[in-house]
Amino acid sequence: MGRNKRNKSRKTGIVLLAAAMLLSQIVMPGTELFAAEGDGAAGETTGVQTVRESEENSTASGTTEEQESAESGTTKEKAKKNGAPPADAAGPEKSEKNEAAGSAGEQGRSDRPLSEQKNEEKERRRIVIRATDRQGKPIEQAKILMERSLDARTWSVVSPDADSSGGQYTLDVKDKRENLFVTYRFSVMARGYTPHEGQKFTFQRKNQYFDPAEDADPVEITVRMFSADETLNAAKDKAIQELLHYKEKDGYRETEQEQLQQQIDAGIEKIREAASVGEIDYALKTAKERIDRIKTRTQYENEEARDRIYFRSEDGKTVVRPDKYGMVTLTTVDSGTFHIGRADGTDYANDDNETDWDCTWKYTDPDHGDIAWNVIIGAYGQYQGKFVGNYDASVTLRDTGQKINFKVRVTDGHIDRLRAVIDGEDASGTEIHVMGSEKKKAAIEGRLYGTDRWISIPAHALKYTPGGSTSMNHATAQFRTWGTSGSITYSLVSRPSVKVRVGIRATIVHPTGIEVTVPKEAYVDDWDGAFDRFVGIREGNRPGEYRVRVYPENASNPSVRWTDLTPDIAEFQEKHAGGIVPRKAGVAKFRVTCVDNPSVSKVVSIRFKYMKPLKTAVSDKSVYYARVGDSPLRLHIITNGEWNSVRGASEQRFHWTYSTGGVAAVKDSVRYDPSSVTIPRWVEHSITILGEGTVYVTGKPYDTTGGCKPVRFKVVVSDDIDRDREAAERVERMINAIGEVTLEKKGQIQGARAAYNALTRTQKGLVDEKVYAKLVAAELRLRQLERQQSGDSSENGGPGGGTQPGTPGGGDSGGGTVTPGGETTKPDPTAESGTKADARTPEASVKPAKATLRPAADRKSEKTGQNAASSRIFREVEVRKTPKKTVNTVQRLSPMLSMILLLALTGTFGGGVLRRYMLYRRERS
Repeated sequence: MGRNKRNKSRKTGIVLLAAAMLLSQIVMPGTELFAAEGDGAAGETTGVQTVRESEENSTASGTTEEQESAESGTTKEKAKKNGAPPADAAGPEKSEKNEAAGSAGEQGRSDRPLSEQKNEEKERRRIVIRATDRQGKPIEQAKILMERSLDARTWSVVSPDADSSGGQYTLDVKDKRENLFVTYRFSVMARGYTPHEGQKFTFQRKNQYFDPAEDADPVEITVRMFSADETLNAAKDKAIQELLHYKEKDGYRETEQEQLQQQIDAGIEKIREAASVGEIDYALKTAKERIDRIKTRTQYENEEARDRIYFRSEDGKTVVRPDKYGMVTLTTVDSGTFHIGRADGTDYANDDNETDWDCTWKYTDPDHGDIAWNVIIGAYGQYQGKFVGNYDASVTLRDTGQKINFKVRVTDGHIDRLRAVIDGEDASGTEIHVMGSEKKKAAIEGRLYGTDRWISIPAHALKYTPGGSTSMNHATAQFRTWGTSGSITYSLVSRPSVKVRVGIRATIVHPTGIEVTVPKEAYVDDWDGAFDRFVGIREGNRPGEYRVRVYPENASNPSVRWTDLTPDIAEFQEKHAGGIVPRKAGVAKFRVTCVDNPSVSKVVSIRFKYMKPLKTAVSDKSVYYARVGDSPLRLHIITNGEWNSVRGASEQRFHWTYSTGGVAAVKDSVRYDPSSVTIPRWVEHSITILGEGTVYVTGKPYDTTGGCKPVRFKVVVSDDIDRDREAAERVERMINAIGEVTLEKKGQIQGARAAYNALTRTQKGLVDEKVYAKLVAAELRLRQLERQQSGDSSENGGPGGGTQPGTPGGGDSGGGTVTPGGETTKPDPTAESGTKADARTPEASVKPAKATLRPAADRKSEKTGQNAASSRIFREVEVRKTPKKTVNTVQRLSPMLSMILLLALTGTFGGGVLRRYMLYRRERS
């Protein structure tokens, strides 16, 4: 009963407290508002009502003055309490503004708080525009036009302030309805002066007139205007200077230089006679057009060299030269080469050393809808015109760099019929017989319109359309059929309706043998950045490439299938013609099988080696510091002693592991320059910050052929690295001060351990490993001294023995102990590395590397960043004299026992749920 009464009284108190808080939120805001607006409750209500009546009647009675005085008195009292100057100290600017604004505007704002009035003032800015002449004297008769717009397309006029002479404007910063910044522009006009068109501006950012961030009120803009005569003379001077520098006389021959000077003098005279800016522009334009008609020295030289250009047909019987306009006329069925002769009568060679021909035309492919380029004249002068039209062409002479321009006109060849001649016989509209994928080539002839004359049609004028399982080699004009039947259709590109078809019937030929040629050894070095892989071995006949031949050569289906027998070393990639792509060094094996006859196969092997094996790798820093939220840190790894990764090892990537998760992550990226294949690739490493803490990072190299050791470094992430470093250094000083271990230093050793355990995880990571090893060695030595003093030589200490593992004074011998606060101490670095404590700390005389047994669950917990204490299954036991086989057995069974315990708990829970469900079904039935 007493407990129930206490519960009821507690609930009643909570309800009363909530009601009091709610009541204070309802009453207090009104009280503060009334206290801020007047001295007394009655007077405040009357003042508010009077102001509202004054707004409705639009009068300036004494009631408004009382309201203003009440507000000013309240404001002064608040200012005195806050230690700020009274509102009257704002200066005379505000009082003048209030007097000029009129009583109606002041009454409309007087009942709003001062903060709202200031915000309203910021939403409007005053602009004053003044016009002056060239000497800076004001122009009184200047007229200003101000306009505003929200979209910079539709403009409306803004009226000046009523109390100004026309140059002052009060402008809105934003449009109240659309909540957008308003764009303004203005123009100034005055009799006898050139009109001034101002630039657009807004109050959103700094412009050419003012900076909105500055509190200038009003903002003054001064416009300097020029008289009409001054503007006209300035325009004339500018036009004359432009005409004088329009062309250089050195680019003309002597006769043309005289003509050029005559046109310049005539143009200057017309400009000086002009009476307006428009006439000046017209005179300048006319003079330039007349000067452009005068031929330059280069134009004369091109005309002379153009006469040496000619076209020679493939049979050498026809030669075509440019006409007087520089036009060479050919047909779509002509075949031959362009040439250009020297002044001595010899011809330039059509190669990369002497000439470069160019004549191309961009068009839309009607079959695919893509943009394509039609090459009328190739780089070596070969003619390939297939579309009717006029084209600009040029040839560049390599020795002088002279570029000679001419034109090419392509006309229709007037072919009305085609025929296909195969093996000397006309196969037009018939069906030929082939064995398997036997290669065939047809010679296409065309009949000239209105005659019985047949001429050979060049390949560039034809379009090939294979049918069925037939394929076409456009470079050689040969076709093959991979099935039992097919066809090939030839048509004119310029006249698609003129075409001929040839049918094909083939006899199936199965493969009986296969030959696969691959290099015995290949190097892994170049990187294919487009597909993020090493460059593979591609198919071809050059050294270092692979080749597959299926016998007989006319097999109907010569396709083969590659099977990767060692995919971890290399793989075959058909996509994008990747070929045999290596992954790492080693012997790669593949099985190549004929698709049409799987019994025919062959196994090949390739030994891949790194061009530059990885021998050494080290990071440029041993510790990297960062803050949470920092951008990724650059990790520079020096391979084979080379700072520049381009000159480093061929493989510079690593498998990264972390002592603690959630702190940092390392990423390897192979970079390349997509604009140039000659620039070698390079490797970049970066550290991504994930969270606060300290992590030991280890990178095991991909390339293990050079005997490279793993890369190790530490990453410390802290919001205050100076504070954490100071705390770690303080603990280091305490450990170093221990010196030689004696029984009298037990408190000093325990104090150092307690100070270390009190550090955060980040701070513990900053403690030097060698210094921490001293603390571990001191604890072990102290325990040994205590045993010697007590005379107890038992393995576990016994009564009156030394401190036990896990106690506040006990030392951690490498497995990590749980402190009274529940935090896991730092593992002994000497225990992990397997080195002796005597080698690291002269003070120690024991071997802490084998001092304690750490279960496998604890080691796994440290790697994943979990709390080692929460996953501990066994208590730490001293195993100084325990056989090694027993130690290994316990370590091996630790994770197994953990899994058995987890499965037992899961089975118990599942069985209980199942029994509940069966009882429920039984009750329902």
